[in-house]
Amino acid sequence: MGEISSIEGASVSGRPRKKGSIWATLGIAGALAGTAPASADAQDFNWGQFGRGLVGGLVQGQREREGQERCLQTQIPSAEELVFNAENEFETATARAHENADSALESLSHRTDLTPRARDIEERRVQTNRLSALNDARSRLAMAYHIADERVRSCTPRR
Repeated sequence: MGEISSIEGASVSGRPRKKGSIWATLGIAGALAGTAPASADAQDFNWGQFGRGLVGGLVQGQREREGQERCLQTQIPSAEELVFNAENEFETATARAHENADSALESLSHRTDLTPRARDIEERRVQTNRLSALNDARSRLAMAYHIADERVRSCTPRR
């Protein structure tokens, strides 16, 4: 393999490249397609600039991946802890909602001063309160999942 001492007239194989032969072929193809070939100056590909851009892009990509990994190393445990605590709170809130409703229904069953219609209204109120408490608990859990997801997603650049 030859060493490239100059970009002009050199190739990776060490043989002098046929300057412009590819571009000439493309120019002919372009002429057949109804377009004019590029000028001689535009036919020279700047391999040095290409190489610098390629290396710079690879280095930048590596830096971005390392940054993402560092971000994920902190955000994933944080998100997991948030979800763990939210799930525990959800279980506690759900149990509390059921206990409160069951207790209220139990005390309603012992009341003798209520008419059947008033008893029915009170039972519906208790069930409505139960459902409201359960929905609040579900909503808080869903919000915790959303926040945890956003924490992890924040490590990935949006493109």
